[in-house]
Amino acid sequence: AFFTIPKVGCTVFKKLFRRMMGISSWKTKNHPYDPHTNGLKYLYHYPIHRAEEIMTSPEWRRAVFVREPTSRVLSGFLDKSLTKSKRSGTSYVTNNCCRFLKNDAKKLRCTEKSQTFAGFLDVIEHTCPNNPHWLPQSKRIDRKWWPYINFVGHMDTIAKDTEILLRSLGEGVWETYGASGWDYDALQDEVTPDGNKNKGAVFQTQQSSHSTLSANHWKTHYTKELEQRVKQMMTDDYHSPYFHF
Repeated sequence: AFFTIPKVGCTVFKKLFRRMMGISSWKTKNHPYDPHTNGLKYLYHYPIHRAEEIMTSPEWRRAVFVREPTSRVLSGFLDKSLTKSKRSGTSYVTNNCCRFLKNDAKKLRCTEKSQTFAGFLDVIEHTCPNNPHWLPQSKRIDRKWWPYINFVGHMDTIAKDTEILLRSLGEGVWETYGASGWDYDALQDEVTPDGNKNKGAVFQTQQSSHSTLSANHWKTHYTKELEQRVKQMMTDDYHSPYFHF
């Protein structure tokens, strides 16, 4: 069982699981996270007794990947607030938070506020705090099930940790599904700069790009005060005995 968390490689993980299930279109550019169309199985597809067995039996691997909260929140701001949808021309925050406010003036103020990092924090804290893209990661799984999670990977070592996870699932799993076929972002069947197709391992390029993203944007958007504010907002994650941030 695997519990994906938004802003922690969840799109690529779902592509990986689609590949493991033998779905030929696993690399498609279409969103793989729609449970109605992605072909993946979820706990709610099973009878309760079977789901409880999956969640408690030592025969099962139960995995989750987590991300240092200040990095995850900054990524959420860059992706969900500053990036505009090609279809609507507006941001995710505008479409999923601000548009539910009572009048047009408040909606406009919300959208304008969300264009700065400090304003974005106001919006996610007061307007839509329960959105999964910035909800504390410790809330992804009910508290009673966390002791049964037997693999916790981390975003800053996501390539290495994913390899460890796949190798733990049996002989050949890593070599078949993770070791190759993942050049670029696994969204297209592209040719790499050296002219070879899809020779890279899963998350090999994503890990370096995420590191560069954080380094390039940290000084631009974070102050000491904002860093402390995010840490306070995500205090449950920092105090989790399973995350080790």
